[in-house]
Amino acid sequence: MNNVFGAYLSEHGIILQTTCPNTPPQNVVAERKNHHLLEVARSIMFQMNVPKYLWSEAVLTAVYLINRMPYRILGMKSPLELLLEQQEFKVPPMVFGCVCFIRDHRPSVGKLDPQTVKCVFIGYSSTQKGYKCWDPIEKNCL
Repeated sequence: MNNVFGAYLSEHGIILQTTCPNTPPQNVVAERKNHHLLEVARSIMFQMNVPKYLWSEAVLTAVYLINRMPYRILGMKSPLELLLEQQEFKVPPMVFGCVCFIRDHRPSVGKLDPQTVKCVFIGYSSTQKGYKCWDPIEKNCL
């Protein structure tokens, strides 16, 4: 544990309790959330037959969706809505693994060339208002 972090906790009257190494059952809440995230990620991957190497994108998409889904226990509000006091989907939700077409802005694309690239939707961008898509031919993320 970091000494600076320990001092910060002490200054604010927070008592830190750590778990013993290699004993995940001691932290039931975190383990249950990890299990939930992997269940959602696995189900969205299997539903659309997405390759296993895109598992990290599936987990990020699962987190994005779970944080924006309303829960009965929260009074039909989402965790994000309670935290930021607003319900926000920056872009409309899409089905993970669906086919999508991305506009090709490369300078080498001529007037008579195809203007779009056929891709697979793999999630939501964290840095801009848009989607993350996988180009299976070029093997890169757009």
